[in-house]
Amino acid sequence: NIHSKHSKVKKATSDIVCYKIFYKSDIYGNQYGTRVRSMHRGFKYEFGECYYEDNAFNKQLSHYQIYFSHYQIYSGFHSYSTLSEAKNNAWHTHFILKCVIPEGAKYYYNPSKKEYVSDYIITGEYKKDVIG
Repeated sequence: NIHSKHSKVKKATSDIVCYKIFYKSDIYGNQYGTRVRSMHRGFKYEFGECYYEDNAFNKQLSHYQIYFSHYQIYSGFHSYSTLSEAKNNAWHTHFILKCVIPEGAKYYYNPSKKEYVSDYIITGEYKKDVIG
C-alpha cells in the first residue's frame, strides 16, 4: 500500500539497500537452483542480476486500486527497508535476500510498513546475501 502522506514517486539519489522475500522451493518441495520466485508476485529471479520494469509507474490509474483509502501497487519490485520487517513478513517457506535499489531508480516508500516498490532492483549473490 502507498502511504497517503508519501504518495509521490521518488528518485534514488544513491543505492538503497533493501531486503526481498523469496520462496525456498517450488510447490513440489524441490529446492530452487539459480532461479527463485518472489513472494509478492511470483516473479522469477536469478541471483546477482539487475531487473527493470518499464511501466512500473507510468499508468497510475490502471495499475493502482483504491483499497480503504490507500493505493495498492501490483507492479514494480517489492522489498523492505529493514531486515526485521522482512523477517516479520516471511514464513518458514521463505528466505530473505539482501538487494539494492540502484541510484536513479524510481520508487515509492511506505514508512508504516517499511516497504519499497521500485522500477529497478539488483538481486544479491546467493552465497553472500541470503538470510534465513
